[in-house]
Amino acid sequence: MSQDLFATSVIPWFRDQADEVANFIHRMTLPDDDHPATEMFRPATVQNATTQSVVPAAAERLIRWTDVHPNDIFWFGFQPWVSPAAGNFLDDAFNLRQFVDTNSRSIFVAAARYYRNARNTLVRWRPRSTRLRFEYEIFAYGGIDVNAVLGNAHQYANQHEVTFPGGIRREFIRTAREYRGTQLVRIWDNPRFDNTLNPEGHVPALEELPDPIRGIPVPVIFFTERDGAVDPDGGAPTIVRRAADEDSEDMMHEDGVVDEDESLNVTPTPRLSVACVLHPTVAARAYFFCGNRYVVIDVNPGSATDTIVSGPKSIVANWPSLVKAGFGNVDAILTDSRPAFKQVMYFFCLEKYVRIDIAPGTNDDYIVDGPRVIVDAWPSLKKADFKTIDAVLISPANNDEAYFFSGERYVRVKLNLGTNNDYIVDGPSQIVDGWASLKDAGFKTVDTILPNPSNLEEAYFFSGERYVRIKVNPGGVDTIISGPWGVEGGWPSLKKAAFW
Repeated sequence: MSQDLFATSVIPWFRDQADEVANFIHRMTLPDDDHPATEMFRPATVQNATTQSVVPAAAERLIRWTDVHPNDIFWFGFQPWVSPAAGNFLDDAFNLRQFVDTNSRSIFVAAARYYRNARNTLVRWRPRSTRLRFEYEIFAYGGIDVNAVLGNAHQYANQHEVTFPGGIRREFIRTAREYRGTQLVRIWDNPRFDNTLNPEGHVPALEELPDPIRGIPVPVIFFTERDGAVDPDGGAPTIVRRAADEDSEDMMHEDGVVDEDESLNVTPTPRLSVACVLHPTVAARAYFFCGNRYVVIDVNPGSATDTIVSGPKSIVANWPSLVKAGFGNVDAILTDSRPAFKQVMYFFCLEKYVRIDIAPGTNDDYIVDGPRVIVDAWPSLKKADFKTIDAVLISPANNDEAYFFSGERYVRVKLNLGTNNDYIVDGPSQIVDGWASLKDAGFKTVDTILPNPSNLEEAYFFSGERYVRIKVNPGGVDTIISGPWGVEGGWPSLKKAAFW
């Protein structure tokens, strides 16, 4: 359907009159061409230059350079210079050739592709300007392949441009890399990115999206000033939205250069942040977090009939405590095992943690303590050199002990919650050396762990696309009860939520 091609548009009537809009763009741009207007747009699948494989169009990484801050872009998306009233077809504004040749005010918003040059080197275009700038990462269906439509003779052919009529809604923008001069200084992660808003039949699985480009270690910022977060440069929020006529000229049509993205070569392959925890008051119910979203499910152990109770929903709209803490993802969760604190949980994100009363069933969760740097407040984890945490499991034999997993290692810790007197009971050790069941399952790392609500001596361990149910047996030999199996087949609620 033509309206699918305008799913990204910030101008709603483009979707309502999709055929008319597409045909008018075609007529203004290629007046003598008799091919269908829809052929200007990218096909449903494209060649991914990074992996050199065919992927859904919405899984191809596109980039857009601008000096406009995420405070605006993550709220308003990329808006075109011209936003005509419904049904108002302005000749010049819909002329793609004129936009590309003269950078005229138009309905188009440009993005660029990664591509391989004649030496098969992966490259991308960037502006020569070294002033403050942001490189935004876009995943979206549709977009017009400019070189396919206009040929390779125009001045911006080396961008391999994909342009979006009507702009790009904020939900299709995943991250922004901030540069000062030539130096990458931080990553901005869009809490409203939602790949499921691509048209039905064109939603890529999360694992089909390429990993975020982190490059050198820099801070990752999950929320902007408009979310109530503190400006990392200036302290307290001071929001002033620039008017359109105050913005710089389109940075995508400045003088530029094509070269390698050096960060690609030093970016480790990260896992998508996944975490889960049992509901503190409702039996056999659990929270699962994946990226910037979460879902509440009824587990129904021993079967593949788990169901969604609520969600998937965005963290930013439903967890004010996590927004205040600046946690846009959740890596791991530890329940406070003390009876008086059954609604209190420790949330881990990157190198920090925060203690939260989750107030289940409401949006009234609040911070009890933190956020703090993990190694500053957990002597045991500092000694183990665990700067980040992937998963946590309270020992079924002693609820004042827990297993912490980080990378390919784990450590057993005496918690002594409410103090800073935690200490190592055992480890750190390699997971495959200390967990026979995980070695047998082929799990070198652990993404998240959910205790079996019907039998707390058992737990579900998730690693990549698979999971296994294990008898934990502290101090003895752990054994596989069931699995390993694919998460997609064994957890229909998580598949429905598009978490796996």
